[in-house]
Amino acid sequence: MKSASSGFPGRKVCYYLQTPALAFLGTNERPIYFASGRRTFAMPEDKPRFEDRVAEIRMRFLETIPDRLKEIREAIQTPENSDPEETQLRKAHRMLHDMTGSAAMLELDHIEGAFRRALRIAEVADAKNTPFNSEELVIINDALADILDVLGQENASAQNQNQD
Repeated sequence: MKSASSGFPGRKVCYYLQTPALAFLGTNERPIYFASGRRTFAMPEDKPRFEDRVAEIRMRFLETIPDRLKEIREAIQTPENSDPEETQLRKAHRMLHDMTGSAAMLELDHIEGAFRRALRIAEVADAKNTPFNSEELVIINDALADILDVLGQENASAQNQNQD
């Protein structure tokens, strides 16, 4: 453990706690300031802010959606028994569940809502172990098309902001 003066008013000593759990932040040292019996953490100035990291993850997720939608469409249209490890119903259910959860976590409400519509159909079909009927396929494909529409609107909005 290292110590140095903090340079902050009211702060007596700065201790750097060495911990392998902070390796994901790019460092294994994090300053911990002690004052009046309270412990506060000070993040280094050169680290990206949490909001910036979330925005970067959100953009990466949005960039992968078209490919993931293609995989989902292939899963719902592929005949059963094509994969001995996982039924197509289960695969579609799993992929829609993953995408719904990711969209929810990243606060992409419109995209989450569309994925959730498709997920409800997949959950019921998977639970009953019955293939999708034509009406269910239409609902799922409409939900996936809505997601592409939202992506197109967001891309157009981003391009307009870049031009301004």
